[in-house]
Amino acid sequence: MRSALTTRSAWRVVGASTAGTSVEYYDFFIYGTAAALVFPHVFFPEMTPVLGALSAFLTFGAGYLARPLGGIVIGHFGDTVGRKRMLVLTVLLMGGATLAIGLLPGYTQIGVAAPILLLVLRLVQGFAFGGEYGGAIIMAFEFAPEGRRGLFASLPHTGQSVGVLLGSAAFALVGGLPEEQLLTWGWRVPFLASIVLVAVGLVIRLKVTETPSFRAARRDNAIVRSPFVSLLRHHRHEVLLVAGTFTGFSAASILAITYMVGHARTAGGVPAGTVLTAITVATAVQLVTTPLSGWLSDRFGRTLLLCIGAAGTATAVSLMFGAVASGRTGLVVLAYVLGWGVFFAAGVGVLPALFSDAFDTSVRFSGMGLGYQLATVLGSAISPTVATLLLGATGTSISVSVYVMAILAIALVCGLVLARRVGSAAASTTGEVRTPDRVET
Repeated sequence: MRSALTTRSAWRVVGASTAGTSVEYYDFFIYGTAAALVFPHVFFPEMTPVLGALSAFLTFGAGYLARPLGGIVIGHFGDTVGRKRMLVLTVLLMGGATLAIGLLPGYTQIGVAAPILLLVLRLVQGFAFGGEYGGAIIMAFEFAPEGRRGLFASLPHTGQSVGVLLGSAAFALVGGLPEEQLLTWGWRVPFLASIVLVAVGLVIRLKVTETPSFRAARRDNAIVRSPFVSLLRHHRHEVLLVAGTFTGFSAASILAITYMVGHARTAGGVPAGTVLTAITVATAVQLVTTPLSGWLSDRFGRTLLLCIGAAGTATAVSLMFGAVASGRTGLVVLAYVLGWGVFFAAGVGVLPALFSDAFDTSVRFSGMGLGYQLATVLGSAISPTVATLLLGATGTSISVSVYVMAILAIALVCGLVLARRVGSAAASTTGEVRTPDRVET
């Protein structure tokens, strides 16, 4: 039985992981919002509105293209040097890039250099985030008490909700400014304000210790010299299944909190503030539903919650588009609460523990990072562009809904296969590193 001191240490690690993840998601959210509302005017003013919006979303997607590289590089050192040091590095890189974006001159000041520098800083953001998500979850997972890994691993994911809430609030404060002020200096305020969150996250992370699993691996000389090579040799299927499982949820997430902001204004005449309000309310609900999903998965298994989450999210995407088309604020908020706040959270709440269980300690950081970031490229990076092209080609949001339903169906199949493999691996190995809290059947 764990001592009270060890349990308190585990909760401190969860707090540190969640704080850092909040910073990362805040930075990504405000970039996505700015890409939808501001960047076409500030960095691509010479283009038509459609091409300007498309270019802004392409820079947004470029950050996702850098994520797999970040997952590989940071994951390598996370598995060989330690989890804690890499999580300190990711906060510094992400925060520095976000602050620099807030200070970046626009196209009218420095010409084509402005969008080029924006792209470079976005790539730095993506590289840093590539190692953040998996590392934060692993810290919580490897400190978790027995029988509570689903709950503990899900808690860093609430950092997404905290980050989105803070980012939404930041843009809500400046969103009421006259358009000229918003485009000249107002949009910079959320980026510059991130320095406060970075400082808080950094201080908290510096105070935590290395995980028991990594310390044990180092003591037993079980550190792998090249985790990435070992990953490709022995865990290829797990990486692909993690990527396939998360792709659908990743696409649904970015369409809900980024693409829909611009779409609502053009398709349904719904002000951006209305969608941001709906996102804020639904995200607040996630603060409860995400850890609740992790807690329930410890008791009833990962697959039940995964099925509910995937099926519910697929249905809710159509409800979101329909609510936006109606132009009714109440329906928009309700659709977001059900889709984003309940069903999406039910699905992603079980994924951190499921993904962590899929890998040995020696390659867990690399495996989580690579699998997750491949999913963000296939899901989040291209989804706004795919949705824009589908809507333009068909003239109806039904095509976008079908697209989301299809990739969520693939995600569910991959998740069920992964859960079965995790259960089989647990039955044939011993030790904490591969023993899930509840074997799937």
